[in-house]
Amino acid sequence: MDPRLVEAALNGNAIELQKLLQEDPLVIERGSVAVYPETALHIAAMGGRTEFVREILKLKPDFSTRLDKDGFSTTHIASANGLVETVRELLKFRRELALLKSSDGRTSLHCAAVAGRVQVIRELVGFFPDCIGEVTLIRGETALHIAVKYNQFEAFEAMFDILKQLNMQEIMFAGDEDGNTVLHLAVARKQIQTVKLLLGSDGRQQEAVDVNVTTKSGLTALDVSDIILQMMGSGEATDYMLRDLLLRSRALRASEVEDYLDTAQVHHSQISVRAALLEIMQNVFLLLSLFVE
Repeated sequence: MDPRLVEAALNGNAIELQKLLQEDPLVIERGSVAVYPETALHIAAMGGRTEFVREILKLKPDFSTRLDKDGFSTTHIASANGLVETVRELLKFRRELALLKSSDGRTSLHCAAVAGRVQVIRELVGFFPDCIGEVTLIRGETALHIAVKYNQFEAFEAMFDILKQLNMQEIMFAGDEDGNTVLHLAVARKQIQTVKLLLGSDGRQQEAVDVNVTTKSGLTALDVSDIILQMMGSGEATDYMLRDLLLRSRALRASEVEDYLDTAQVHHSQISVRAALLEIMQNVFLLLSLFVE
């Protein structure tokens, strides 16, 4: 790439860009012939040079979906760096960029969640609400999983509130490739704030929360809590606070869930039998009344 173009992109100098184009109309293309080129758009986006980004998008719209040598698009880069205005400019140009995945299968929302970029998260979901349900290609993780894994509580809280507003709470308890929900991850990482948000600070379960979902290994969140206490021996205060929140939310161990389901099935069968007997008796009385007449 022409060093002068690199410098113009770094400084966001749109006037210099026009001068370079007058000298050489192909100056932008010459620097983008590699398989994974770092284009002038990538460089400008990295520095939050929004006006320069706007100009490049007009000249080379296909650059918006190009991945750099690390496998990221300009939207991924701007989102990870918390450059709200640049992200907004890119999404105004093409809102579907919110769904574009990096070479390792992450969307820009995943990148924003890693870094805890709350304003960018709101911007991305505002332009394309469905991006909040996208999962990574490798581990099948939502942006909520990522926020918990990287201990970004404010980012998680922002997405939690957005899901409630959009009535998309089911995403909150999606499992990753191992069946781990965000509750499993939060308990395993002892993130008391996140667990309180999910279950309620007084243990009153949120409507969308299924506290007894099991992983592919057959573990509920309470099982995870048990394992932590067994490994720690006596345990820490946080461990017991988490246990208390789970129990107040009627959390069960996987073995107890099976017993509960068996009991519920038996109860349902008993009700069905009683209903059938009642119907038979009603039919008998009806026949008797006809004979009496």
